[in-house]
Amino acid sequence: MSQVNVYDDAHRLARSIQASPEYVNFRLAAARLKGEKSSLEMLHDFRRRQFELQAKALQGQEIAAEEEERFERLSEILASHAVIAAFLQAEYTLSRLLGDIQKIIAEAVDVDLGLEEDDQLKQ
Repeated sequence: MSQVNVYDDAHRLARSIQASPEYVNFRLAAARLKGEKSSLEMLHDFRRRQFELQAKALQGQEIAAEEEERFERLSEILASHAVIAAFLQAEYTLSRLLGDIQKIIAEAVDVDLGLEEDDQLKQ
């Protein structure tokens, strides 16, 4: 019986991910975004505001209607900005791929990473 080297398999998986269309598209979209400094700054500002609003919500603080409206307008602007929208889509697609891989591995080794509902919650 040959010895299985999990680390070799992990490196092969990493190379497969790097060769995947999801990763290649992400890298291209990220390079385009980095080439447009103002677009990159817009995305950073959006994420900062998103984080602030989420933090407020988690702390139970009320979010003012004007804050929500500003954030919604910024979201619409980013969605219509070709370079930023392409980056966000590529980022989402890559994240989904990585999440699927994590789930496959967790299921294969019978480890619940909070991906499945607890049996008690189903009752």
